[in-house]
Amino acid sequence: MNEKFKTLIEILIKINHPTLQKYVEIENEEDIKYKLKQMKLDLEQSLINLYLLKGGINGSSLYDGSFVELFSFGNFISINSATSLLLLDRKTLKIYNKKLPFIQSLTGDTISIDLDIKSSTKGMLLLFSPSLNLSSNFVTVYDSVEKWIETIIKCYETNIYRLNSNKILEIDYKKEKEISKNINVNSDFWK
Repeated sequence: MNEKFKTLIEILIKINHPTLQKYVEIENEEDIKYKLKQMKLDLEQSLINLYLLKGGINGSSLYDGSFVELFSFGNFISINSATSLLLLDRKTLKIYNKKLPFIQSLTGDTISIDLDIKSSTKGMLLLFSPSLNLSSNFVTVYDSVEKWIETIIKCYETNIYRLNSNKILEIDYKKEKEISKNINVNSDFWK
């Protein structure tokens, strides 16, 4: 996964993607594991590796106008923002359980990684979007963190994701669906 993520970063540097300036400082592996354990979540090395390469964006950027989209579902948020969101959920809605919502969008949708060792979707990324799914159920959207990164790379390489002159992400949704379906064969969202 490290090589795929490095490839993605190279693409973002080449197009001068504004998300690169938004990522927070990287934390060490012990701190990341500690935060996940404090939330009583099983560890997923691919998620830890992601946070060791880039820190994610501050989740509060959703509210201060500085949020930058990396892909069609938003951007991945810092481990502190993700665990804070999960903690808030555990005190209110209680929808995430052993899922860590580490991707957020401007519309309020989230993508979580399933960290329940007993789950048939462990390690898969699950979309929570009542407006898209017409349901409050989670739906699998990416087969793994690695497949999510691979999908984003392919979408940038084939110009499905592109930045306009104002550095705003533009998306060809029809082609995105085709690419995503081909890479994430086990995920229901693209079917």
